[in-house]
Amino acid sequence: MKLFITIITALSIVLSANAQSFLAGWDFDGVSSTATSHTANWGSLSGSATLSYDHAGVNIPIKFTSDYQISGSYDSAVVGIDFLSVGDFNGTDPSTGYTSFAGNDIPANAQQGINFVGPGTVTINWGLALTDTGTVSYSKLENRPGFKIKKSKNFKKFEFDLRKDEYVIKQLNKTALLSYLEYVNGKIVVDEITPKDRFGKIFKNNSKYVSNSMGKSIISYITGHAICRGYITGINHKLNDWPILESTLYYDQPIINLLNMASGDYKYIKTKGGGEFKNSSRWVNEYSVQSFMKNEMKNTTPGKNKYHYSNLNTNLIGSYVLYKMGRKDFKKMLNEIFVDKVGIEYDMVIKQQPKAKRSQASLTYGMHVTRYDYLRIAVAMLDDWNNNTCEGQYLKSLFENRIKKGNVNNKNTREGFSHPKHYGGQFHIGISKKRDKPIFILDGFGGQNITIDFENNKIIAILSIHRDHNWMKLVHSKF
Repeated sequence: MKLFITIITALSIVLSANAQSFLAGWDFDGVSSTATSHTANWGSLSGSATLSYDHAGVNIPIKFTSDYQISGSYDSAVVGIDFLSVGDFNGTDPSTGYTSFAGNDIPANAQQGINFVGPGTVTINWGLALTDTGTVSYSKLENRPGFKIKKSKNFKKFEFDLRKDEYVIKQLNKTALLSYLEYVNGKIVVDEITPKDRFGKIFKNNSKYVSNSMGKSIISYITGHAICRGYITGINHKLNDWPILESTLYYDQPIINLLNMASGDYKYIKTKGGGEFKNSSRWVNEYSVQSFMKNEMKNTTPGKNKYHYSNLNTNLIGSYVLYKMGRKDFKKMLNEIFVDKVGIEYDMVIKQQPKAKRSQASLTYGMHVTRYDYLRIAVAMLDDWNNNTCEGQYLKSLFENRIKKGNVNNKNTREGFSHPKHYGGQFHIGISKKRDKPIFILDGFGGQNITIDFENNKIIAILSIHRDHNWMKLVHSKF
């Protein structure tokens, strides 16, 4: 039987000075299968919450504290956390269209968790038995290792020349699509957001939404700024001055190999997802890069410099930039990029690995940014390209040094990353019938996607929970 768990109490949390996060340790061992609720407390931390399970599947709106994000960990490998729309549940998850989430029937693209910060209504769907155990973690983003970038006092204002796109509206009403922005020649021409009777109570203009692997491209853009400031000599800069890389396959490689996902680490990193080590099964976004260089990557040698999607490449790039600059100068540069240049309207967060020390030069590509601010970042890239700034020249060098990815899937209607034949500098490049055009794609798990056509001054930026929308019609057809 499917289990629906709803947080029914508003949390009132008072964190101690040293508290990084707190865990609600809901242990379902020994809980009766007919139980309707279970309460957890946090010991020395102030606060408690009750989980209510409705075996009939009634979806009850509840309040969610605005400054917290939810994530989950489980004993069961097949468990996913999923959104449910407000309203009656008829046996089919309205966010995905899937009917079965039990056991091995959970589809891989239905496992996207709740990964954004924002007020509103949240319902958690757990497809696990009461005899399994699980924890739901709440953490204040600003108290996690990483960098919080304060909003600009003079944020970039957009010009609008809006038209309705009926297909976009239809997709927002029937899929897990959250946001759709089309930008052409300096103006937003389509601006649509999930309606209130779908996800509108939890996703708004000020909701900081997870980047997933779109953040890889933004890390590359940050790297370009570090190059332009002289901290790194260029894309052929050799990684031979960071002691943690000695006796690893990354030592003395040019940084372009890592930017192109061509460092030769495929012998050690699993192909699927590019985030798990073959010899330890540790996830690269959980621990510091220092830990991996000391353990899994010690005494490794590179394979051929061919395309192999690996999250560790990105984490090493960002971490190396942080190492070369130092935390103070790095934070200053982030402010210069996102506050002064991009002109973000809301605060944004760039995260370190959860098990990295704040003081370590260890960075991941995970970010939390609002829908308009993602577009502002893309516009800054477009402006740099058009104005041939130093950062624009960096982006052009990535295009010139792109490599072939291998197989493409032009029939895949949902995955933007499946279509480009090339990869360059943490961007998927080109689309079918325009393989050799400077069309850069930022793409992340769950369907986060920004496509930039540098020649035609066009950007489409979308955010979603799952890839159940038609990317081909929503994005590809517009270029």
